[in-house]
Amino acid sequence: MSKKKLTGLTDKYWITDFNYLDEVRGQFHLPDRVYIHDVTLREAEQAPYIALRPDEKIRIFQALDDMGVNSVEIFPIISPEDKEVAKEMVKMPHQAKVFFLCRWNEWEVDYALEAGADVVFECAGTPQALTTAVSVVRGAGQVLLLGVSGEETPLVEAMMVQREIELKATLAYGADEIRLCLDFLAERRFNTEGMLSDIISLDDIVDKGFNRLATTKGLVKVVIAP
Repeated sequence: MSKKKLTGLTDKYWITDFNYLDEVRGQFHLPDRVYIHDVTLREAEQAPYIALRPDEKIRIFQALDDMGVNSVEIFPIISPEDKEVAKEMVKMPHQAKVFFLCRWNEWEVDYALEAGADVVFECAGTPQALTTAVSVVRGAGQVLLLGVSGEETPLVEAMMVQREIELKATLAYGADEIRLCLDFLAERRFNTEGMLSDIISLDDIVDKGFNRLATTKGLVKVVIAP
């Protein structure tokens, strides 16, 4: 691995030093435009000694919006204060989309319906979940379809048009795509250098697997061959 001086820790930010390794940066293939989904308002308080006041969360949201972040996520039902912050985020002028993280509980979905999230993910893969997702998103919002259901899902097109709801699907892949990827790997059309650190047997899983991963730096992935 390279000996390049790492600069992940400064007085303004702290990110992993691995971002600055030549081995990592040489594999970056960035698109012309990158959309950032920021989870600071949800993840930050999971760090030790971090507690944000409601006014601080609003200021962070405003700063992220001014920076041009595409979307900001919050876990509104974690506390009464966060519920009020989430409502304020939706009401105030903003360009960034506001995401609510909600578990599949009726009262959490009811809150999202009351506050009006910009974007709703449907991950359950049931007709009822998709219908609910369409009903709770605010007008001119988005519903992202992640779950897959084999049943017919009744949607009222007129209601979606009147509320200007945008329904988006995700990119899926099946057996043909998997087979094509395997062929590309066999033909070495993908640059896999550095993606696989080692292949070991099941008998070596402790010494060459767990113990090695715990004590050796620079390993990316160790595969067990039956």
